[in-house]
Amino acid sequence: MRQSQQALFQLTKKYPIFGVLHKDTYIEFNTYFFGPLDFPSPFQGQAMEIRITLTNKFPASSPSIGVAADTIWHPNIDFHSGSVCVDQLNSTWNSSIDLVTIIEDILPSLFLSPNPDDPLNIDAAKQFKSSHDQYAIRAKEIIERKALSYNDIIKNFDPNQKIPEYFENKLKEYHLYPGTEIKKATSQSSFQKKNCTVQLRTDDDDIGL
Repeated sequence: MRQSQQALFQLTKKYPIFGVLHKDTYIEFNTYFFGPLDFPSPFQGQAMEIRITLTNKFPASSPSIGVAADTIWHPNIDFHSGSVCVDQLNSTWNSSIDLVTIIEDILPSLFLSPNPDDPLNIDAAKQFKSSHDQYAIRAKEIIERKALSYNDIIKNFDPNQKIPEYFENKLKEYHLYPGTEIKKATSQSSFQKKNCTVQLRTDDDDIGL
């Protein structure tokens, strides 16, 4: 578990965490990652909440990653559980990969290059293959319904918790920091963000999701 604690310490230099759960065989916590900013995608410019689970086999065993349920329409993300499937966190996992690399490289690449041939969301994969335009419209509609604001993000942290400057700069870059907002068209409907629920992997489970 010591290596998990070290990995968590390194992560918190750049990204704040919340909802930390310590157990004998794993650590679980929430943080945020950001969708592509400069590359056209349904997830462009969005901040997304994720749940990360590190077992006591980490880093030999890959982390489990999940997003908030019913928020992302993507071939490699289970729509209802939020479980994420990507080769670099499964079959090609490398124990030298750190948590920042997962948040800044591996997850964004999944949104730039979905793999519909190995889907967790079969309907999204079929739509991605048959009509990419329709897939993009639906994915964008769903993510924008659940789009996170600055207040959505900050309310999850303790009032005395120091937010890393690196993360604050990310919020500014994505126009989510007060004073940097970009006006967006408002919908007549209102939506409520669901809690983050993911399938927990324990030591007895196979590596990967």
